[in-house]
Amino acid sequence: MAAARRHDTPFLVAGPECSDLMTPYPKSILFVVTLSLAACQREAEANKGNTPSGVTAGAAGEAKPALADEPIAGYQRELLQLAFDAASKFPSDPHSKNRGRAQDLVVAASLRLQQPLLALHFAPDVEGWRRGVAFADVAWCAAKAGDDKRARSLVKLARRVLQEQVGDANAQQWRADKIRVKIARALATLGDDAKSRDELGKVAPDSTGAVDAGWTMTLADRVKAMTREEAGAELQRITDTFLAQALGEQFTSLMLLSGIHGQFFGDEKLRAELEERLFVRFHKLPTKLRLDAIAPLVGHYVDNGDRNGGRDIIVKMTELMSQFQFRTEERIPLLARIGELRKKCGDEGRAQEEFVAALKDYHESRDALVNIYRCETLRPLALAWHAFGDAERANDLVALALEESQENPNSRPRCDDLVETCIALAEHELEPSAELWQRMREISEGLSTPW
Repeated sequence: MAAARRHDTPFLVAGPECSDLMTPYPKSILFVVTLSLAACQREAEANKGNTPSGVTAGAAGEAKPALADEPIAGYQRELLQLAFDAASKFPSDPHSKNRGRAQDLVVAASLRLQQPLLALHFAPDVEGWRRGVAFADVAWCAAKAGDDKRARSLVKLARRVLQEQVGDANAQQWRADKIRVKIARALATLGDDAKSRDELGKVAPDSTGAVDAGWTMTLADRVKAMTREEAGAELQRITDTFLAQALGEQFTSLMLLSGIHGQFFGDEKLRAELEERLFVRFHKLPTKLRLDAIAPLVGHYVDNGDRNGGRDIIVKMTELMSQFQFRTEERIPLLARIGELRKKCGDEGRAQEEFVAALKDYHESRDALVNIYRCETLRPLALAWHAFGDAERANDLVALALEESQENPNSRPRCDDLVETCIALAEHELEPSAELWQRMREISEGLSTPW
């Protein structure tokens, strides 16, 4: 039997009660969702009159909005297709959850790459409750593009999956609520304020305690449409309620603070307050979650012409990392991320030295590392080398990472590694060599019993 592998199943903590979502600073993060919907509405209003990407001529010669994929390289789409095909090889019985999770990763990556039609192509085949998430996410994309008819049709499809979850006595509440939040976001963008708030009102407060990246990013994305006044109110709300929040709410709060930091970087007073929360006041959150929220700050400084400020953030990150003893599969990806951040700040030489040291660290620790973690440990180093323009070394490391994954006799971890690797290559614009393409296809074809 394969060793247990990390999954995205949320760590649920009972959240505090919230009887009134419209009070100034309610305890529940659901207030954040309410403001998210308001931000969606403002964004939709601002986009009225603008020509969305992907338009077709109407009968009277007027522009008719339509959902469309943005241009990307052909190999990126092929990687996403290979990933979805591999994910779909999981047998539904008894691996329905694994199949749905892996398929969901591909849909989410397609949307991040601005490929809503490709995501929609995948959506009907997504296993389980995540199919509802996929339909609702694409509905939101369609609503943003002005393709209202398609958006409403997709909301109906998402609702069908939602009702399946509601009617299943064994289903977990947070899954249905994740679909609800995304349906509410699409409805708000369509201008259906009453319906979106009605949907939101059915979300259980306990569901907001889920440590779930999709949930967190959905809520944190609202900072793009936030006003300065809302940013200040959000900082105050988080400061007042942070200690009472469940772990998932706290992670969402940190990502919101990180997003506000970039959105309102020019406000020095607000920036200082945000950094005080991230680095000092909210220090008891798990280190990995804190680092996820802190890392984007480096880019905020660099993008605003302050490389030294970015270097200062890296120093604080490395100091934070030094306080804890990380396992190899945690340590090496963190070192790869630090190296990429150093590159942003112009410190390429030091970054490359650290990459070499990290790879040496991997080889020295490799035999003690459980084989299901080897691919995901090496892959960030491959992507880091690619960021330096060394495609050959990056391809070699990806190939090594995939070969390491083949040592496990079970297809389940090998499939996960292949799916996640294809997604990573597509998102980082790393084109596989001919040899790597062939090997990835061979791995996909070889996925079979035992799982």
